[in-house]
Amino acid sequence: MAVREDIERDRELLARVRGAEATVPIDARSMHVKVNDGVVILSGVTSARKLPELLSAIRHLDGVKDVISELRVNQDTTEMH
Repeated sequence: MAVREDIERDRELLARVRGAEATVPIDARSMHVKVNDGVVILSGVTSARKLPELLSAIRHLDGVKDVISELRVNQDTTEMH
């Protein structure tokens, strides 16, 4: 039963991370998110300017134990406005 609860918590946290992405004007289309036991893993390519704001928003979500960024930052990526 505990494994099922952990999976459900990770799914809920993933939804909150996706919500946080939507609040920061950053092109997250090529960014991938995984959640494992409260640890958020970000990978892919994203723009640089709003990345600190995005990481901060994710770190402050309830249930986040850690954020691991494996993102490649593209200085030229056009950000959404």
